[in-house]
Amino acid sequence: MVVDLTVYSLLGFGVVSLMPDIPKIQCFVSDEPAPITSQHPLWQNALPQNRHFETVSETTLTYGAYFRAISDYFRKLGPARLTDIASQIADNPINSGAISQLDIHLEKHGAFYHPARLILHVNAKRIACVVNVAVSILGQETITKEFHHLKRLTRRFANNWLPQVYDCQPFAIDGQANVHMLLGEWFEDFHEFHLSKANNSEELAVRVWDPENPTHYLSSNQFRHVF
Repeated sequence: MVVDLTVYSLLGFGVVSLMPDIPKIQCFVSDEPAPITSQHPLWQNALPQNRHFETVSETTLTYGAYFRAISDYFRKLGPARLTDIASQIADNPINSGAISQLDIHLEKHGAFYHPARLILHVNAKRIACVVNVAVSILGQETITKEFHHLKRLTRRFANNWLPQVYDCQPFAIDGQANVHMLLGEWFEDFHEFHLSKANNSEELAVRVWDPENPTHYLSSNQFRHVF
C-alpha cells in the first residue's frame, strides 16, 4: 500500500509537507505490493490484534490511523533527530536534509506489537530502522520494559548481535487513543523462530518467520544448531 502523505488532504494532513527535510512519505503493507490510495477498503479496517488477524474490542485503531500515527511521530521527532539516528545506523555522518523519502512498511501483527520497517532514502543509499507500535495495554506495559532492558544490555555488551534502540514514548492518535512507539535498529536478514503446527497437522515444528517464504520450517538438524 502506498500513500503520498505530503499532499494527502483526505487523511487530515492538509496539503502540506509533514517535515521539510522529508518531502515524501510512503506507506506499505507486506501483502499489498501494488500502490493503493486511502480509498482501499483496508485503510478503514481495524488493525488486527495478533498474527491470526483477530480483532478485539480493546482497540479500534485502523490501518490508516496506524500510518498517520507513525508519520506524526516522525514529525514530532524532527529532522535533526532522525538524521542523527540515521547517522548512527549507517555509522557515517549524514548531512541535514539528505533524507529525501521515508517508506513505512507494516510488516506483521504480533501478540504485543505491530512492527513497521522504516526505509530512509539517503541519496543512493537505503537505511533501515524499525518502529514497534504497541496498541494493547499489555503491549504498552511490555514495550517500555524492553526498551530499558535493551538500553542497559547494549551499554554493557558492545556486540553487534543486540539491536540499538533510540527512542520510546507514548503517542496520542487524534487526541484520543494512546499507543507506545519504540524506534530501534532493524536487523536485515535476521529471522524469528516460532513453535508451530506443521502443515495443519498436530505435529509441532519450528517455523521461520520469513515473509518471502511463509511455510519455511526447520529440519531436525537445523533445529539442533539453533538451540
